[in-house]
Amino acid sequence: MDFNMIRHAMQMQSMSLLDGNSKPELQSQSRGDSVFQALLQSFLTPSGQAQAFQSENSRQTGPILTSLNAFEPAGPIHISSSVPEEPGPVEVNVEDDQLNQYIKEAAEENGVDELLVRAVVKAESNFDPNAVSPAGAQGLMQLMPETAKGLGVGNSFDPKENVMGGVKYLKQMMDRYDGDQKLALAAYNAGPGNVDKYGGVPPFEETRNYVGKILG
Repeated sequence: MDFNMIRHAMQMQSMSLLDGNSKPELQSQSRGDSVFQALLQSFLTPSGQAQAFQSENSRQTGPILTSLNAFEPAGPIHISSSVPEEPGPVEVNVEDDQLNQYIKEAAEENGVDELLVRAVVKAESNFDPNAVSPAGAQGLMQLMPETAKGLGVGNSFDPKENVMGGVKYLKQMMDRYDGDQKLALAAYNAGPGNVDKYGGVPPFEETRNYVGKILG
């Protein structure tokens, strides 16, 4: 608000009131009154205030805030609706056609992802039907003797029997953990007791590496 302009207009009005008999002075009074009223009106009305505010802020950089745009965002807001995908089994090629057929049949019979079965066989034995671990696990899917017996596997070194038994056990773990591949694989490697104990993948380096190797 320019108070100097208002003060000047008030001075002109006061001077015009000193002598009310002179016509020029009456004309001056009339002009003073008009200027004073115009200035006063401009600062009393919203439009006048807005113009004065904008005039003052025109010297500043950046957009002028008003009651209409003060809370508007500076730019468009982008919200991503995409959901990260769960990791899947790595793709493994089986050169042995007969073994590949065993894997396919076992996967279909038990309703397990064929890619997952291939990845498990790769991680367990690297497709060696005669593999034996230091702990005593045997065959393509490294079945412990007691586990193999419970699954109805008579000979763990028979590729077809071993794959059928191993996929059957993997399916049991999938069902136990509601289809969660990560937990099912952790249970296949470390046992369901450890998965239940820790409420997830056990903190064993071997098990964590095993799950990561299969799911990528």
